Amino acid sequence: MGPRRRRRRRRSSRGLPVVGIVIGSVLSFLLIVALVILLWRRTRNEKTSRSMNIATIKQPKTELWAEKPTPEAENGGVSNGYSVAAAAAMTGSGKGGGAAEANANKLMFFGNSAKVFDLEDLLRASAEVLGKGTFGTAYKAVLEVGTAVAVKRLKDVNVLANEFKDKIGAVGAMDHESLVHLRAYYYSVDEKLLVYDYMPMGSLSALLHGNKGAGRTPLNWQIRSTVALGAARGGVEYIHSRGPWSPSHGNIKSSNILLTQSYEARVSDFGLAHLVGPSTTPNRVAGYRAPEVTDPRRVSQKADVYSFGVLLLELITC
Repeated sequence: MGPRRRRRRRRSSRGLPVVGIVIGSVLSFLLIVALVILLWRRTRNEKTSRSMNIATIKQPKTELWAEKPTPEAENGGVSNGYSVAAAAAMTGSGKGGGAAEANANKLMFFGNSAKVFDLEDLLRASAEVLGKGTFGTAYKAVLEVGTAVAVKRLKDVNVLANEFKDKIGAVGAMDHESLVHLRAYYYSVDEKLLVYDYMPMGSLSALLHGNKGAGRTPLNWQIRSTVALGAARGGVEYIHSRGPWSPSHGNIKSSNILLTQSYEARVSDFGLAHLVGPSTTPNRVAGYRAPEVTDPRRVSQKADVYSFGVLLLELITC
């Protein structure tokens, strides 16, 4: 009997480690499953709270029209309505005083421009961002009557109402077939808007650089020469011949050369360099601006010629 009992005890003692290993493995597996479930729940809760935070952040709008992120030469999101700042401008709550307060609710039209809309119509229009340039953001605004205009919302402008009126009046008085017609303007302390004719073909820059795909149709030399001559006549020759005070364009570049359906050049943004404040830096138009120009408000006709030469180089090589 003695030897048999010893064998049974040895067998039972050998089985104990195996049972312990099995139990330990099961417990470890259950612990891992519990940790995975806990981490999954925490991740889901974080995503939910993060999406709620983003939603609450995105709700307030302070732009004149809601901007949506779109590529260069944007054709993107359309949104209706206007901001608190624009509504304040409409109700005449600006702090400008004098002429600005008297014209708080008015668009000031130039020359024989048809006054088929007012500021309220403009602010109710559906709008899409066309692009952001040196002097502000440009929008395409489609009025309720179906008319499309281009609206530039100026930035970094800190001149007083009378000075703004005189300088923008000189710009509005320019009338040439190779210039984009400035139809009207609006001035308040918080908002400065310029209303131009809308050019559906877009800019020369978008045409040269926008489509690099296999289906791209490059501009032929006849179109390039037509654009160059139109820009030279409207952007350089005509502007430089406007009176004894020697005006200049101040911002000649391919994105400011707009095109008609027949690929004729129309120069835009002329005369705005004299309105900007000190915060505007020359780096915004690096490559086009003459090296001696360090203050964007003090441009010259010689600097325009330099910028036009860079534009010609771009036309030839792109």
